[in-house]
Amino acid sequence: MKAALADCVLATLEIENPDVKAFDVEVMPTLLFITPDGRVLSRHVGYREAAEVVDLIDKAKRAWKP
Repeated sequence: MKAALADCVLATLEIENPDVKAFDVEVMPTLLFITPDGRVLSRHVGYREAAEVVDLIDKAKRAWKP
């Protein structure tokens, strides 16, 4: 798990937060992978097991082309 998170920033935001509204989050939990310039690489709504989250992180890292 630590290797998957090595280049990630994790943030937990309340649904009322303006940043949450800017990314059209309507349901919690919602997992977004966002580039530093604000582009959404992927969106996943609903609960995920830890192993699936690690897989999603790896896929998002591969999809990101800086």
